Amino acid sequence: MFSNPIIQRYRFSQFRPQQLWTFGTLYSCSLLLIFFINTSIYSVGEVFDSTQDLYKSLFIQFSILQAILLWLLMPINCSNVVPREIADKSFDFFRLLPLSAGKKAIGILVGRNLFNILIAAINLAIWLVLGMMGDISTKLLLQWLLLFIAGTLLLNSASLLFSVLSYKNRKSTSIPILVVAALFAFGPICGTIVGAVENGEVISFSADFFNIQVPILYLVSAYVLIGAGWAFSGILRRFTLEYEPLFSRKGALGFMVCYLFLVYALYHKFLFTIENQGAEFLFYSFYFVTSIPLLVICLLSIRTFDKYIEITRLSSKKGSVLWEIFLNSNLCLGILLFLLWGMTAGMVSAVTGSLPDYFKLTLLFLTAWLILLSLLEIYSIYLPNNEKIGYLLVFIAGLYLILPMVLSGLFENDYLAMFSPLGIIYSYKMYHTVDALLPPLIVNIAIFIPLLLMIGVRYSKIGKLRSRIDADA
Repeated sequence: MFSNPIIQRYRFSQFRPQQLWTFGTLYSCSLLLIFFINTSIYSVGEVFDSTQDLYKSLFIQFSILQAILLWLLMPINCSNVVPREIADKSFDFFRLLPLSAGKKAIGILVGRNLFNILIAAINLAIWLVLGMMGDISTKLLLQWLLLFIAGTLLLNSASLLFSVLSYKNRKSTSIPILVVAALFAFGPICGTIVGAVENGEVISFSADFFNIQVPILYLVSAYVLIGAGWAFSGILRRFTLEYEPLFSRKGALGFMVCYLFLVYALYHKFLFTIENQGAEFLFYSFYFVTSIPLLVICLLSIRTFDKYIEITRLSSKKGSVLWEIFLNSNLCLGILLFLLWGMTAGMVSAVTGSLPDYFKLTLLFLTAWLILLSLLEIYSIYLPNNEKIGYLLVFIAGLYLILPMVLSGLFENDYLAMFSPLGIIYSYKMYHTVDALLPPLIVNIAIFIPLLLMIGVRYSKIGKLRSRIDADA
């Protein structure tokens, strides 16, 4: 791995004698300061009852220090890779390196943090020794270690992914601010973890994955590792297909299926044991929690006008061009994602006895979802004609989402909030009859129809443009 040229490049810059001595001395002084303060407090004899309590306190403090190294400083290093490369005018050279996407990603993740990895390894060794001397159980040490690893992989991969997604020609200036914030947060976080460790809450608490009881830290680590895998896959896709959206069609659907499965696994046991109001709460919480990634996935999967032109080149019949465009459109993907989510939420509603509410809510949310999808599709296919159309569409979406809620508060009428998808969450329980749902439903359909006509006109133009290109060829 260390033969990777990207790692070698960062190694020369990070292990310069001046930098090595400066930051090495800073870390050593920090360790000495921590030990000095704690031993001084111990010598007074009013805080720690025994030597074991001293070691336990040091263990917690080194846990926080390890978290700062792995979950704050290292992600910061990964988050400003691309801006720094662009500012140093070396990004084009990096893109042309004859390395696979995986080697590039690993080269950045490891190489950019070589010095931090060295310091974290030293800190981890001290952390383990203090844990054993403080009589911290081996199970807890293993759980924390796995959580450290999983969190590091996720945060660093996600930071690099967002760095690759945002090509901003400026260097990050947030490092000093974040470091100062971390130092001020050290005390409160330390106190919280001390209480959890002393009371045995962390190791004794478990959660249900389907019908299996799993220690909470193991379960969190497993979920975080899955997220890290998806983030790393996104990096590979971005390095391989630079001008493609982050999610492919299969990737978007696969991510949604994975998300629904992981959320359902946490709900499964409770769905078949809780009744009445508890079951109703489970349905509503599952319904809204599982809907969270819908818009995010669509935004990260958006296809452009040029992509539609490219897709239609394989259409052999002129009559199939419009259908080919729709099948590969952002609109179609959004509908498929909604169907996946809707079917899963429908099964949960059947188990919890909430089918009437499910059908009414889903019908209302479907019309609202089609409006948001249409605005996204209009942005995609009309962008070549007007580069500023995004501002107008965001303004329209904001009016649709927020204006009914503002009017609801202004006129002190909770029913007006039902005309916004966000307001439904607040007002549905008060206005869940069919008669109350019809006006918002009609308004949504009335808004959707002209948007759909605009999309149809543009699809027709894309089909005609493809016909001209084929005729000229």
